[in-house]
Amino acid sequence: MWKRILTFCLVVVLGCFAVTAQAADRWKWYHSSDYHGYYYDTQTVTYDTAKQYATVWIKILKADGSLDEEQHRALNYGYKATLNFEYVYYQNGYPRRYRPSKPYVSFVVPDSSSETLTRMVANQLGIRPMYPGGDNRWKWVRATDTYSLYVAKDTLLYRDANLGYTIWAKRVYLNGGKSKTMYFCNTVRNVVATRYSRWNSPLPDSDEEAVLNAVKALNVGA
Repeated sequence: MWKRILTFCLVVVLGCFAVTAQAADRWKWYHSSDYHGYYYDTQTVTYDTAKQYATVWIKILKADGSLDEEQHRALNYGYKATLNFEYVYYQNGYPRRYRPSKPYVSFVVPDSSSETLTRMVANQLGIRPMYPGGDNRWKWVRATDTYSLYVAKDTLLYRDANLGYTIWAKRVYLNGGKSKTMYFCNTVRNVVATRYSRWNSPLPDSDEEAVLNAVKALNVGA
């Protein structure tokens, strides 16, 4: 009798360990902030080869380990962007689902948590990452009294005849601060824009001129 009870207990315990290990393997950590931890679900990743985009569920945990939010996210490897087409908010443990009518498109910033996610998903799928990355990613192009300007060479992408190329730039300030901006550069018309500014010809000795010249120097469109 005691032998049967002991055997049953061992089976239950081993089964619990198996379930715990399976749950841990399912959700992979990819980022942490001061207040949250971010994980993605390895078991629900999908990929459309023709459209070059993947879908993945994101889980966001609070510092105490409780579930705060889930997001269903599309990763567009051709367009180098992501969007959340579904949110699940948890209040007192109960889910509340929300699907925006017009999901906001976010271009993937180099060296960001979003890039880390897209790279991990790409590794799982066996496809190329959005950006190659590497130690020589950032190229210095200009300096002022307060900051230095760099462009991420591996983020250069041709969009179309109207938009031209896009490339990410980074300002590194003397006080240690950093900021990043994606530029649209039409090397045929010699004009530059950002997501929040109109097309303009760059001013002499400006960041826009330095970025445009950097794009041309990368042997595209010049």
